[in-house]
Amino acid sequence: MIILTWVSFLLLVMLLMSMIAKAKPFMRHPIPGKFIRKMPMSFWARVQFQRPALVAIVFGTGFGVAAGWLPGNAAFMLGAMVGVVMIMPMDYTFTTEGVAFGGGVFYRWNEFTGVRKQQSRVFLETPKAMRNMTLHLNPVEMSQIFGKLKGYPKLEL
Repeated sequence: MIILTWVSFLLLVMLLMSMIAKAKPFMRHPIPGKFIRKMPMSFWARVQFQRPALVAIVFGTGFGVAAGWLPGNAAFMLGAMVGVVMIMPMDYTFTTEGVAFGGGVFYRWNEFTGVRKQQSRVFLETPKAMRNMTLHLNPVEMSQIFGKLKGYPKLEL
């Protein structure tokens, strides 16, 4: 039974590490393209961006504690670490080549098949194999940023 505890805890820590890798608040890699604008991500945008790992950690921890193979103190420690990762500052960085989410994930504009806007959100549509990306921006910022990108493929709003 102790092996199940350690393996599950290791898997949950690896999910936490994937969340940290997406945020990377103190490590910046060079982003290709000409810089257009950098904007902070709201807390809700960070939750949406980290959602796959966040859901897996919450359910894995909940089921582990309920089944008795994950100690409560380990679950509390994981929860605290997830909380710290979620309050780390993240931002959108827009360039002529694409958009970066946080400090770790960059998507080129040609990876998106289309763009839809709805109130304060921009949906960057991707091929079926990828998850669509949602940018949470106010309408003024949205028009300023995407106004500078007119002429780039598939970005006409």
